[in-house]
Amino acid sequence: MRSTSNRWISKVVIGVVAAGMLAVAAGSAGCSAMAEANRRAEADVVTPVSPQQAFDAAAAREAMGPGSASITGVAVARSTSNPLALKWFRDKHFATNSKVWIFPATDYFVEWNKLRDRYTGNARYRVEMSAEALALGESRAIQTDNYGRFRIDNLRPGRYILLCFTSWSEYRRTKYATGTVEASDGSSATIYEHSGYNKGYADTLEEIVEITTPGQTLEVELSN
Repeated sequence: MRSTSNRWISKVVIGVVAAGMLAVAAGSAGCSAMAEANRRAEADVVTPVSPQQAFDAAAAREAMGPGSASITGVAVARSTSNPLALKWFRDKHFATNSKVWIFPATDYFVEWNKLRDRYTGNARYRVEMSAEALALGESRAIQTDNYGRFRIDNLRPGRYILLCFTSWSEYRRTKYATGTVEASDGSSATIYEHSGYNKGYADTLEEIVEITTPGQTLEVELSN
C-alpha cells in the first residue's frame, strides 16, 4: 500500500514540475516574441536628418534672383548592367518628362546635398530640408521634354546644384536549367532555357555647375 502511495505521489510531483517547466517555457517564448517585435519596431523607425546650417532665405533668394544667364542640358541615366564599361559607352536612358530641381549652392543646400548622398539607400534615415527651402527649389523647378532636355533661364552668375529624380527599366535575359540529357558514352549535359524580364531602377541624376559671366549659356549633362 505504501509503495502504491509513493508512486502516486511521485507522479503528482512529476506532473507539477512538468507543468511548471511548460509555463516557464511559454513565458520565455512570449518574452522572446515581444523582444523580437520590439527589435522589428526599432528597425522600422525612420530618423529625419536635416542640415545643421541655418537656412538663410534672403541669401538664397538673392542667389536665385533674376539674371541673364541660362543653363541648358539633358538628363540621362546610364545603364549599370555592365559595370566594367566606361560611363560614356553605357546604354542611355533619357529622363523624359521628369522634374529638374535647381538650388543655389549656399552652405545650407551644399550640406543638404552631402547628407542626401550619405544616406541614399539607407531606409532608416530620411533627409529633409525646411519648407521654405523646398518652396524656393519648387519655384524654379522645370520639366524635361520627351527627350530628357531642359533649359533654365534668368540666372545669375554663381554655383548651382541640379538634381533630377528619375526611374527607368532595362530588359535583361537570363537562363535556367530545366534538366539533363544523357549521351551514349555515359556523359551528361545540362539543358537550359532562356527568358527575359524588365529590371526597374531609380536614379538620382545630379551635377554642381557654375555660371561665371552674365549672359552665359552653360550646357550640362545630368547623369548617374
